[in-house]
Amino acid sequence: MSYRWPNQDVNLRNFSPAEFDRPELMDGLFLTDLDDLRSLCGFALRITDDARNNVDMARIYGDEHAKWPDSAHLWHPERTGPDGLPEYLVRAVDLKPAGAQTFEEREEKELTLVHHAIGFHLDGRWKNIGLELATRHIHLDDFVWDGRRARRPTIFPGVSR
Repeated sequence: MSYRWPNQDVNLRNFSPAEFDRPELMDGLFLTDLDDLRSLCGFALRITDDARNNVDMARIYGDEHAKWPDSAHLWHPERTGPDGLPEYLVRAVDLKPAGAQTFEEREEKELTLVHHAIGFHLDGRWKNIGLELATRHIHLDDFVWDGRRARRPTIFPGVSR
């Protein structure tokens, strides 16, 4: 089966737009990479978070949302390219392996996922990888822009909200 994506020139084998909260804000090339990552892993990946707008940030972080102006998940509608379209779309997701029956199986799948994501960095596909190993998800991004404070490439621990 193939899934056509809104506002994107991509068809994906493994992910449907319905699995994302804001599929129209996701970068098509990044989606293609995620599709390839899922194929390499050999098991389903569940998207737990993707592109966000300022309303989403306020819902997730409450009064602290202003502390996250350079979240890789945050789409900035005011940044546009010469054609008036967004200069960039979001290249970030939180995800986790689906279908693990035991703690050990989940850990093995997480190791496989991280192994292949790091492989994307090492082969130059995700030159600016951000890899967060959180308590209940794995964050992946390949996202930088002028003035961004977050260092890339990097790997960091996190706590799921």
